[in-house]
Amino acid sequence: MSVAEREAKKRRRLRPGLARRSISERRLRRPGLGLAYTNTVIFWAMLFNELSIGFYQTLNPIYIESLGASPGLVGAVIGIQGLVRLFFLAPAGWIADRISMRRLIVGGRSMTVLGLILYGLAQEWWQLLPAILIVSVGNVSFPVISKAIADSSDDATRTRAFTLIYTVGPSSALVVSPLLAGPLADVRRAAGDLLCRGRRVQRLGAVLHPAASGRAVR
Repeated sequence: MSVAEREAKKRRRLRPGLARRSISERRLRRPGLGLAYTNTVIFWAMLFNELSIGFYQTLNPIYIESLGASPGLVGAVIGIQGLVRLFFLAPAGWIADRISMRRLIVGGRSMTVLGLILYGLAQEWWQLLPAILIVSVGNVSFPVISKAIADSSDDATRTRAFTLIYTVGPSSALVVSPLLAGPLADVRRAAGDLLCRGRRVQRLGAVLHPAASGRAVR
C-alpha cells in the first residue's frame, strides 16, 4: 500500500461523515452539473417549480375565464397577482434575516400549496383573490433560497450555481411546459363543451319528458 493510499484511509477513518458526504456528492455530480449536494437539490427543485409555473401561466387565463370573468377581468386578476407578489417580496430580505432558513422555506412553500388548493376550489372568479393573497405569502422564501445557494458554493462555483439554478433550469422548463399545457387546455375545453352539451340535452329532456308524459296520459 502506497503512502497516499494510507493517508486517504486514515482520513476516511478519522472523518467518516466527510467520506460519506463526498461519496453522495460524487453521485449527484454524475449528470455533469458540477454543483455541491445542496445546490444540486435546489437545481432540480427549481426546475420542477418552473415547470409547474409554465403550466400555471398557460392555463391560468383559461381557468379564470371559465369562472365567469370577462377578458378585462382576466387581465385584472393576473395583474393583481403580480402586484401582491411584489408587495410580499419587498420585505422578504428583512424577514430572511430574522427567521431560520428551513422554517422560512417550509412555511413559505406550504402557504403556496394551501393557496393553490384554494385557487382550484374557487367557483367564481372573485373567490380567487384570497387564494392569490395566500400564494403570494409563499414568495418570502425566495431570498432565503438565494442565500442557501451562496452558502453552498465557493468563489469558483458560485456564478455557475446561480446561472444553472436561476437561468438554465427555469428556461428549459418554460420551453417544455407550455408545449405540454397547450394540448391539455384543448382537452379541457373539449371536455367543457361536451359537459355543456350534455347539460343542454338533459335540460331539454327534462322539459320534453312532462309534455310527452301528458300526451301519453291523454
